[in-house]
Formats: sequence, structure tokens, C-alpha cells
Amino acid sequence: MVREEDGHEFDALYRRLSPRIMGQAYAMTGSRASAEDLTQEAFGRAWVRWGRVRRLQNPEAWIRRVMLNQAISDWRKQSRPNLANPSARVGDEPDVDAIWLADALRNLPPNHCRAVVLHDAAGLTVPEIARELHVPAGTVKSWISRGRAALAVLLADSKEDIRHGRG
Repeated sequence: MVREEDGHEFDALYRRLSPRIMGQAYAMTGSRASAEDLTQEAFGRAWVRWGRVRRLQNPEAWIRRVMLNQAISDWRKQSRPNLANPSARVGDEPDVDAIWLADALRNLPPNHCRAVVLHDAAGLTVPEIARELHVPAGTVKSWISRGRAALAVLLADSKEDIRHGRG
């Protein structure tokens, strides 16, 4: 049975964190609809386990990890991303840069992707990421560095393909 105060506490957490979690999901997917789905899935799982999650030192980290794991799982299930998906829009126009970034992130090793998104999209520090992912700070720095280098190449290739009519 759910206590009324649990519902209020969860609702307050949701209102505070959901925009940030959705922004991180959008940075990974380039799709507002996917970001909304990932956010709802993560918070839904948190609600089901609320008795345990509410006692964690950092419930946001748990929710973010669920979202990241689900995004990676979704990517693995896709044989090929559908970049022409009309849901990959913010406002009236597609955000081409976000779509390119999401596609490039899909091509990174999962640990590099997590580290880059947590650092650059979520704004976590290297020590915070290290604690969240249970790895040394040096490993996080390496993943961020390698991930950014790979992203630079992938994004440059995407823009070059567009310039030459291949995209």
C-alpha cells in the first residue's frame, strides 16, 4: 500500500528531476518522444521501487542510470536508427545537430557514451561520474577523452556526407 506522503515525496522529486533527466535523454537520442519515453520508464521503475530508491544517498543517480541503461538497450535492439523519424523534432523544425549527436553517441562504446553524456549533458564532475559508475576517476577521464575524440570524427564525417550529398 502506498502512503500519501510517499506519493507527495515522489511527485516533488519527479518535478525537480524530470526536466534534467529528459534533457539528458534527449542529448542521447535526438528525439523528444524517445526522451519522454525514457524519462517515464526510469521514473516508473523508481516508483515501483520507491521504498528502496527513496533511501538511496542519490536517487537521481539511480534514475539516471536506469534511463541510460534503457537507452543503450533500445539502441542495441535497433538494427538501424531511423533518423528520418518525425518524432526527432523540437518545436517545429528538426534539430539536425541533436540528431547527428544522438546517432554519433550510438556508435560509441557504452562506457564512453555514458561518461560523455554524464559529463557534458548532465554536468557531473569526473569524481561524481566515477562514484556513479564505480570506476576510478582516471578511467572516467579516459572514457570522456576517447568518447569526445570519436564523436569529433563521427560528427565531422556526418557533416562531410551532407556536404557531398551522401546523407
